[in-house]
Amino acid sequence: MASIKPFTPCFPNMEWLTGLKDGPLRMVQKLLEPKGELVVMQHAERHRDSLEALIFNNFYHNADLPAIYLYEQESEMGSQFGIWALTSLDDMLSGKIITHEDTLSEHREKISSYRTFVGLEGRPVLFSYEREETISGLAEQVSVMKPDISFSYDGADHRLWGITDRTILIALQQAFSGLSRVYVADGHHRLAAAAALHKQTPQWISTLYITTGQLRCREFHRMVLPKEKISEEHFLNYLRGYGFISEIPGNQPHRPQQSMRFGVCFQGKWYQFNLDPALCGPEQRPDVCFLQDEILELFFGISDPGADSRLLCWPANQWRELLAYEREHQQAIVFTLYAISPAGLVEIAENKTALPPKSTYTEPKIPYGLLIYDHRSN
Repeated sequence: MASIKPFTPCFPNMEWLTGLKDGPLRMVQKLLEPKGELVVMQHAERHRDSLEALIFNNFYHNADLPAIYLYEQESEMGSQFGIWALTSLDDMLSGKIITHEDTLSEHREKISSYRTFVGLEGRPVLFSYEREETISGLAEQVSVMKPDISFSYDGADHRLWGITDRTILIALQQAFSGLSRVYVADGHHRLAAAAALHKQTPQWISTLYITTGQLRCREFHRMVLPKEKISEEHFLNYLRGYGFISEIPGNQPHRPQQSMRFGVCFQGKWYQFNLDPALCGPEQRPDVCFLQDEILELFFGISDPGADSRLLCWPANQWRELLAYEREHQQAIVFTLYAISPAGLVEIAENKTALPPKSTYTEPKIPYGLLIYDHRSN
């Protein structure tokens, strides 16, 4: 099902990485990550020169041998293990890799230009799969050894084992080829951009595979910045057409604890909005799809959520920033959502339901620059 192979990345010097207090990987991310612009040839050399400077100054090293990597991230939420390898884009085009989220054409184009002219991957696409005993057994076998890289960063401990043993590599490749399903958990735009290029030139992409049981999914909230003043009565009455809305005691910001429930902030006042199944039609939709179809599009006219400047999406880890922004922009209308579970994502993918962009915030988040893969030179 999944065609994987070892790769030869660049990795950071541990003395440099752990000896600096100002976040060296954040500096690397600023130097190498796409800035949002459409990269052209004259811009590309800037990124590649930065990587060469990191290697020249002994901050980064090229790996000696191709490897598949075992990665562990441990935080107060628990431990997550994943297998880090290259994946053939043949699997994407043949439908063997299942997506769940729409992508934005403009974003894909920018990533495609970066991939074409720069060719650096500083973070893997995140894939999910149902636990497979052979893969789990091989991961456990490797994890008892001393990791090649071990450090703390952004409130978590990170460990990395390079697997070069031919017997284990072959066993991993065979086990992954036998998986019945692989789901995209994070990195839809990077994957779509690479898949488009694969139609002309064969592509392999840096990927981290984690079992569905270990995946953590958190919510993306929505904020609308209307260009015209909206009547409170008109807005609340519209919502009542789909359910029940009530003020939150003490005006506390509301984060829903179940599906079919939203927090709503209008003109600085917080409400709880519960959907009534009898008023929402027979179709059972994910909350984020209902919000997009029935409210963002029909009430606000936001038909293209990825391109409309009136819509802002806030991941769960930026809750404080969302509240601060709302306080500074009293015209903002906030919708907070309940997270889709990993099992829910699998069901959505199997049903071929496309979620709007920025619908799920999945973890683990791998630090940018932990392994840098240059696909143009491999």
